[in-house]
Amino acid sequence: MSGRRPLGEMLSEVASGTLEALGSAPDLRVNRIEVTLPVELSLRQIGDEVQLIGDIPQSVTRTAFDLQPGRIEVVWEIEELS
Repeated sequence: MSGRRPLGEMLSEVASGTLEALGSAPDLRVNRIEVTLPVELSLRQIGDEVQLIGDIPQSVTRTAFDLQPGRIEVVWEIEELS
C-alpha cells in the first residue's frame, strides 16, 4: 500500500494552507491564486475504481535514475458577478 494521497487531497491541503496564510491579512482582498507545484502522479486501482494519486515528490534529492516530477498549474479564481 502506498502512503501517497489522491491528487484532490493534496490540492485541498494547498488551498486550505493558502487561505489560512491569507487570514493573517484581513484587509487584503484576493481574487486569484495561482500555483505551480511539482507532483508525482500514478494510478491506483481499488476494487472497480481507479484513483489518480498525485502528491509532492517523496525525495528532495534526485539521482540520474529518478524520473523528474511533473508539474501541475492550478488556479483558484473568484469571478465577479454583475
